[in-house]
Amino acid sequence: MTTIPPRPAEISALADALHAAGSVRVPLDHLWALRTTAAPRLDGDPSQAAALSAALDDLADQGTLELPATAWDTSTTPPLPRFIRIPAARRETRDREWMRFPWRHELGWVASLPTLSGTRLHDLIAIHDWLVRTAGGRVPVVPVRYRSAEVFGDEKCLDGIARTNLFGPGRLSLDMLACVRKPAPLPAIAIGAGPDVLVVENSDPYWVATEVLGREDHHPIGTVALGLRQGIPLSSRDPQHGCRRARPSNRTRLVLGGPRSPGTAHRRRRRSSRYRRSGATDLARLRALEGHG
Repeated sequence: MTTIPPRPAEISALADALHAAGSVRVPLDHLWALRTTAAPRLDGDPSQAAALSAALDDLADQGTLELPATAWDTSTTPPLPRFIRIPAARRETRDREWMRFPWRHELGWVASLPTLSGTRLHDLIAIHDWLVRTAGGRVPVVPVRYRSAEVFGDEKCLDGIARTNLFGPGRLSLDMLACVRKPAPLPAIAIGAGPDVLVVENSDPYWVATEVLGREDHHPIGTVALGLRQGIPLSSRDPQHGCRRARPSNRTRLVLGGPRSPGTAHRRRRRSSRYRRSGATDLARLRALEGHG
């Protein structure tokens, strides 16, 4: 069985959840619930116990938690602790530095937090200092990882913080930090002189489209692009993200993958009225051009 390792951001999110729980002793059933919140992609995976064990070992090495000497549940592979202890939960009851720190007004809400890990306090102070230096974030907007590297010295730190309850209404936001998430650019190839952009989700339809359309002259497709489903709408309307037309919204043919059943194609077309999702028609045309239609 292949083990899916936990991602650094998921380990960080689990650490935040453990600190937010505010308990010195956290039982295994509560650990499972916190792990599901921190890493939902692993829920139900055969290797989820191994992933949780790896995350706990990592946090134990960091000193975030303490593992028991003998209290282990051997019904799983590998065994998991029946409980863990959070040393910081003992200290936080005596030393709540974040409640006394002179936060800028944008971060005034931090003083009302019931718990806060030392790591996240350090991160919030870094944000506070950046807001002071920039007069409240009055700087040009940049991609998320550029801002993360500037504020924390770590380009991925902000990704981890964004997964915690420190982000949300009335709390941290990308707007406050003057940064945005940019979609991945669309790999694309010019295939003809037509005005249409054909966007496909998977690599096989991409290569079929380029090969078939490359042999034909009489079609409206000018560009074939490969894009993930969640990245298509924004990327296809912005020429900076891979499409060569500034206004392709009424000329974009969107193929969500390979051949699909009529019912599936109908359900997918109903999800958006912004683009002509004519995948079945385009694939039928391609297959006809190949001589299989």
